[in-house]
Amino acid sequence: MGGHWEEGWEDTGKSGAWTHSVPARSWDYPAAYREGFADTFTQLVAHVYGAVAAGEAPSPADAAYPTFHAGVAALCVQAAALASGRSTRWEEVVYADA
Repeated sequence: MGGHWEEGWEDTGKSGAWTHSVPARSWDYPAAYREGFADTFTQLVAHVYGAVAAGEAPSPADAAYPTFHAGVAALCVQAAALASGRSTRWEEVVYADA
């Protein structure tokens, strides 16, 4: 459920207006139920195996699982955070071409 305080609450569910299509295809349960690590892992394996079986890799923006590109981007952010800690000032995140 969600909404705005002034307008009242609406039941959007996991397939509602606030749901992006990429995460929505990874949910098995209705909105009231939590999904745990085992459920997340099952969905990850299903999406990766599905892409392998189809013989095609999705674009990094459309992938329903972390890609190599996402991993490289995360490492670039971590490198900037480490540099910021050493210099005690803001550092620019320099993204490597992956």
